[in-house]
Amino acid sequence: MPPPSSKKSRLTKRIDPSNVHLQSAYLRSYQSSGANPTPLPPLPSYLKSIPQNDLGIQPYGNRIFSDSEDLRNNLGIWGKLMDCHFFDILGFLTAPELTLFSECCYYLLIYIRSDVRLFKDLLVRDFKESNHKFHDSGLYYNHYIKSLNIPIITKFQPRKNAFIFSDILYRSFLGYQCLPPPVKKDGGVERRDCSSLGYDNFVINYERKNKPVILTGIKGLPCLERWRDLKYLKEEFGNAMFRCTSVQSTESMRIGFERYFEYCEGTQEESPMYLFERGFTDYGLGNDYVPHLSSSMPWFVKNCTKKISNKIHRPDLFHFLGDMRPDFRWLISGPTRSGSAFHIDPNATNAWNLPIRGRKLWIFYPPGVCPPGVRVLGGGEEVVMPVSIGEWCLCFWDEHRKRFNEGGPDAPLECRVDVGECLFVPHGWWHCVINVEEEGGGLNDNVSLALTQNYVSSSNLSDVLRFLEVNKNQISGCRDRGKSAVDPETFGEVFKEKLKKVMEEEEFNEVIERSKRWECGAWENEKVSVMEIAKKGEWGEKEGEEGGGDGGFSFGFGL
Repeated sequence: MPPPSSKKSRLTKRIDPSNVHLQSAYLRSYQSSGANPTPLPPLPSYLKSIPQNDLGIQPYGNRIFSDSEDLRNNLGIWGKLMDCHFFDILGFLTAPELTLFSECCYYLLIYIRSDVRLFKDLLVRDFKESNHKFHDSGLYYNHYIKSLNIPIITKFQPRKNAFIFSDILYRSFLGYQCLPPPVKKDGGVERRDCSSLGYDNFVINYERKNKPVILTGIKGLPCLERWRDLKYLKEEFGNAMFRCTSVQSTESMRIGFERYFEYCEGTQEESPMYLFERGFTDYGLGNDYVPHLSSSMPWFVKNCTKKISNKIHRPDLFHFLGDMRPDFRWLISGPTRSGSAFHIDPNATNAWNLPIRGRKLWIFYPPGVCPPGVRVLGGGEEVVMPVSIGEWCLCFWDEHRKRFNEGGPDAPLECRVDVGECLFVPHGWWHCVINVEEEGGGLNDNVSLALTQNYVSSSNLSDVLRFLEVNKNQISGCRDRGKSAVDPETFGEVFKEKLKKVMEEEEFNEVIERSKRWECGAWENEKVSVMEIAKKGEWGEKEGEEGGGDGGFSFGFGL
């Protein structure tokens, strides 16, 4: 199977450090998906056919058998370039320059204005904050150009029987069509009703066993009713500026809450912008759930310490750090088919995730077992993976399904979490998430919304302490907050001092002893270099074969 398209290395050229604009353009060019001349993979088994692209974009190989006009012939000398090189050059242009260039011929008009990556990168880079209305179904091009009042000469109007044969453009379209995959609703993750589960049973059978579970029958959280009403959210919090990003971009921007809803309602793309806001409680949204957690979900609340099986269990230990604790709760939102690529939650923490609008598909891989298409380098310092969920499904779904069907301790798990159900995500597990619409159509506005929190309890405390000691460069949630957060270099020692003050001596010493080794296998992987993977042909290609050289091998670094 060919390697997935991904972010290319930015170390192959030297850029004048004084030329800030050129550096930025070069960064945009090489962090984009699809700039890789590799053939398209076969369709995953569940995708029997795909609809025709409305803009006439087709795989490059189709040009051999097509009697229709190849619009690339209108490019002149530019048509001699491979698509990857052509896209790289476009990445150096500003928005006005791209707009003028798109007026040269119909091929460029389609190529530039339909490829969301070019103007998405520009939008995120140049609009650090935006409360502008999204124009024309959320196209980044229209939003950027109209917000700056840049004149448009040619109206965007697709032609009939005119085709663009490009694997790069078609790959993005294909990735979107691969979503959502047929994830099983009950694929090995148990469902337990809160009313009958009980605090002790949850800790003993799931937290301590580091095993995911779906908690049903959640009651008493006002957000489960109020936040389903977009009118309420727009009226009360519409002007709040929240952080948005994309798995294809290394940067983020802040956008008005109401404007983001407009974007969700109109966008259709493989890797849309995803709202991931840590400071949402500053706007009053926390009042709809924070005071009610102790009665609705006592397993995750700091004041629910108790003795279970002769051991003291403490559910939220980072709270001893006060306001210095790392980021731990987020409001997350995205359009249908959006989601997060494979990752392990930060700082060896457990987590819970509660969908409020829309359902979520989850795929889990046990600690120490990498999903197909995902490679860990340098003990977790870098991750090699496809740059979008759609591309992972396109390239690796059949291998995933094979592993799922084979079963065993290393087999993946799948589940679907419905509105009002809470998923416990144990530490060290690889997982990806895909947003889908509610059963029977439900809401028709294409907006998903969920709450998530990461936490440390007595069950994973020893692994957290070890992580803070040996993986300091991977500590997250505090690096961009300056003095308002704990220093990553001293995080472990500060946390131990806090614990020592509240724990009995025997309890503290036991935890310190356990933290001398990993109890979860997620971080025991061998340190492997990028070049070693390239030489071994881990993506299915052998060294020296076609597609295995510099032009056919690339990596995607997931966030």
